[in-house]
Amino acid sequence: MKTLWSKLNQWYNGTSNKAAPLPEEKVKKFPIFRLIFGPYNLFIDNSRKFFIVGGIFALVMTLVFLLLGQNLMCAFENNSRTGFCADGPVFYIIARFMGLFLISMFSVRLYEYCYNNAAFSWKWLLFPQKSDVKMFGGYLVYISLNLLSLVSAYLLYIRIPNPDWRIELSYFFVVSLGFLVPFVLLRFYSLMAFVMENRKIPSLKKIWYETSGNGLRLLISFALLFCILIFSLNSVINNFRLVASENTIYITFVAEYIFNLVVLLNIMFFINYCHVQKDFLFGEE
Repeated sequence: MKTLWSKLNQWYNGTSNKAAPLPEEKVKKFPIFRLIFGPYNLFIDNSRKFFIVGGIFALVMTLVFLLLGQNLMCAFENNSRTGFCADGPVFYIIARFMGLFLISMFSVRLYEYCYNNAAFSWKWLLFPQKSDVKMFGGYLVYISLNLLSLVSAYLLYIRIPNPDWRIELSYFFVVSLGFLVPFVLLRFYSLMAFVMENRKIPSLKKIWYETSGNGLRLLISFALLFCILIFSLNSVINNFRLVASENTIYITFVAEYIFNLVVLLNIMFFINYCHVQKDFLFGEE
């Protein structure tokens, strides 16, 4: 039994009793089990810290969205409490940017609390830091780059075919490059961990080299992360859609709080995913 447990640990951490590779084999292989299940194991290890930090930030986000009239129940056509909703793009944009900044603060605080042994205090938790602004910028960059695939799909959708096949092929080739961007970004999510730690970001060339040969492993692990995000948010939305016609102030508040808490839970999975990548690539440094 002890031998079996030892082998399972070796598979999870990507180690084995085989002979060490030759010195010229510097490319690292991510341990597939750790890459896939690591974000969720880390949540189990730090669940108490998540509910402390996440519970407080979910409450702040709930108050912000309620005050700006952008709560979850406003998205439902059968909502009976439309008085809590504000129309127009201004409040929508303000709420989304404020929500993203609060998520950035949450990411930095949770990372420091879980992995840098930060001491909890209300000032540390709620007072904005310079690293929060960097994290906010990092999220904007990554979101914008991932959206390039949607831009490519839209450009191909509205495209009127050109009779000249050479022009058409060149256009298709250039526009389709946007579909590759999310797959390239999979190799650079460790950068987000450096931003959360407020440390100097390593060379992009170095990260590209260190992650070579790991494309499929990164894709599988991130696909699971994405599926859990979609499933969890969809479950919350569908459940509260059923009671939108009987909505009350209490239901509006509870729905918004639970939705924000689930969002932050998925953000923690993403934070852990970035940490797993960073720890494996640069743990010894």
